[in-house]
Amino acid sequence: MSELATVAIVIAGILGLITTYLMIHTVPEGHIGIYWRGGAMLENFTDPGFNFKFPFITSMIPIQVTIQTDKVTNIICGASGGVSVKFDKIEVVNRLKRDLAWQTIKNYTVHYDKTWIFDKIHHEINQFCSKHTIHEVFIEKFDTLDDDLMDALQQGCKKWAPGIEIISVRITKPVLPKELQKTYLNLELGKAELLLSEEKKKTSEIQSKTESLVREIMARQESDVSKIEDQKKLLLQEAKTNVSKIENEIYYMRMQSKADAEFYKSNLDAQANEKKLTPEYLAWEKLNEIKKKTKIYYGRNMKEIFEENLAFLPHKQG
Repeated sequence: MSELATVAIVIAGILGLITTYLMIHTVPEGHIGIYWRGGAMLENFTDPGFNFKFPFITSMIPIQVTIQTDKVTNIICGASGGVSVKFDKIEVVNRLKRDLAWQTIKNYTVHYDKTWIFDKIHHEINQFCSKHTIHEVFIEKFDTLDDDLMDALQQGCKKWAPGIEIISVRITKPVLPKELQKTYLNLELGKAELLLSEEKKKTSEIQSKTESLVREIMARQESDVSKIEDQKKLLLQEAKTNVSKIENEIYYMRMQSKADAEFYKSNLDAQANEKKLTPEYLAWEKLNEIKKKTKIYYGRNMKEIFEENLAFLPHKQG
């Protein structure tokens, strides 16, 4: 093999390696690959990873299909009174839907967000400012401006570019001319003082109501305590009355029992006495009485005296 052939083979190999290197390309994660050939957009797209294309005649641009934030800056608009204000930054969180990405790029190029986000934001802000006074733009309508912008963007995309999904809109406070900044600063300070005064008034009213409520609660508590004390005294008096009644009943029962016992005893004594009052017992008692009252008699008729006493003794009949 001649040297010329060897050089040709080496050159062909190098060209082959270069061609292969130029054919292989990567699509980053969160993107899809859109291809153009000769200025015409091809109908297919590729997913993240290694992919192949014809070098020199086919070009590829990665298109993000995940959530992204577009920042629109330095938006100057004029209010209805002629005063110019500037919005330093408006952020639009959006996403290009993967299944509609190719159609969106086909209709609005890879700069689709310039048409439907950047330019749309400028247009809507100018429309908003021209319809409202500087006071409305800066204070009264500002809190709803982000929702109004989001609705306007969503309506436009839904009708003309359904592949674009608007997720949220964030707006910074507009910048006023220095002369108006002092005016609105004083206005805000006045509002703050007014709010502070109102809050102090509300606090005072709440404190007054609280104190009144506390006094009312204390009065109720004292009234309840007084009622409880009265009930306690009443119950104590009732208890004492019941105790006295019970004691009286016990005393009556005792006296009744004592009277019944005495009556029963007297009955027994009477019955015993009736059984004792026999002629023999009476004679015996008489002799005892005579014995207790022993007297000595002197005289000649002693026999007659004893015979008279013995006459009272009963005699057994024989």
